Amino acid sequence: NNGPQVRQGYPPPSKPSNATSAVAKGIGNTPSVRTRSSKCVVVCCQLTKEQQALVKDCTKRFGGRVLHEFQGNATHLIVDKSRTRRTGGFALALAAGAWVVTLDWVRDSSAHGMWLPEGPFEVQADQTCPVEHRGGPQRSRMAKQQGVKLLAKHCILFYGDFVQATCLSLTELEKVVTICGGKVLCHAHFWEKLAGKKSKSKDKILVVVPQSTEVASAQDLGVGQVTTLEWLLDSVCWHRLQDFESYA
Repeated sequence: NNGPQVRQGYPPPSKPSNATSAVAKGIGNTPSVRTRSSKCVVVCCQLTKEQQALVKDCTKRFGGRVLHEFQGNATHLIVDKSRTRRTGGFALALAAGAWVVTLDWVRDSSAHGMWLPEGPFEVQADQTCPVEHRGGPQRSRMAKQQGVKLLAKHCILFYGDFVQATCLSLTELEKVVTICGGKVLCHAHFWEKLAGKKSKSKDKILVVVPQSTEVASAQDLGVGQVTTLEWLLDSVCWHRLQDFESYA
């Protein structure tokens, strides 16, 4: 099964009332650590028009608003169970430590007449994630609460043509890096100047290339750790910095 791995959701409202009262009190398998209110800012990822209409209806009923694309103030990314691919919105949500939940969270909340705790509906991984790295969305949220940035003290240069390499635009890739606490070296000219100086900075310079076949040519530049776009996206979406050797 290549679909996202999610925890069991809440029972329908036809169950005994004590189930609903437990939800109302915020107790259950995995209660939310955030107060559900008008601060709920959601982004829909690859949902149908009917599904998006349900999301908008719930934000009107229970508080919150819907954004057309992922922005820094977004608190939730809502995906359909069968469509959780590694999109720009997914990577940005993981970088930002936002909730990534299935549409069942919205459906069940609508049925219960309130925003339910998100935990049981949290996506555990994207379709490409191996079993040992599942839980990236939860790890990213926990890191955000602790003030830990995945790419802190990292300077990254995107070296090469990324147009065909990923569904993410270069602008989205740069946003992912900065949200994760890293610095983007925007131009090779600036990067070369930085590399030519004896800097006291302890920042790690990473040169990210589109494909592993381009690693050797980038290594000829002589400065910085060269790695691939796959390394960057795996590290962000699994919220674990990966070994460079596996991406050479």
